[in-house]
Amino acid sequence: LLDISYNGVDEKIIEEFVDKIIVHKDYFYNYQYASFVINHYITSSKSYIERMFLRELGISKEVYDFCLKTIEELDVELYKKYQAKKEENAKIRHIRNTTTIKNLAEGIKTEILPDGTEFNMLEFLKRIPFKNKPNFISTLTQFMRNCTPNEYHTIMSYIRNNRQNADNVF
Repeated sequence: LLDISYNGVDEKIIEEFVDKIIVHKDYFYNYQYASFVINHYITSSKSYIERMFLRELGISKEVYDFCLKTIEELDVELYKKYQAKKEENAKIRHIRNTTTIKNLAEGIKTEILPDGTEFNMLEFLKRIPFKNKPNFISTLTQFMRNCTPNEYHTIMSYIRNNRQNADNVF
């Protein structure tokens, strides 16, 4: 490295300072954008569905995570607002998933969904929560056991009885 000496300041201190600036420069350069993304998350009525929110902004999960980390480090107040919205979104997802499972169980039993749509395998597959998760069945099973135990057997029997039909749809 360069032989740096400025008014008696140790070169190691200067190097550490420069390294610190280099490490954080991306955060400083990107703060405005990160602030926009997180503020949009907070104000969006669709942010509880992450993939829709990301698609709406045209960004990847990695870009979103970078924005979130930037705000976490640079704007404590905005990050607190984000955390509150994240908790609110978790509650919204929970209520929506619970309602969806109850509606599907009702559709299985009556062959008509509560909105009047005729129940069939396609409607089941379109509406079932957690289908985009890599471990769909275990996530669904755990959720139903904890949140909708009355519908658990109805939904799981339907999945077991129609597994081949479901595989053929995709």
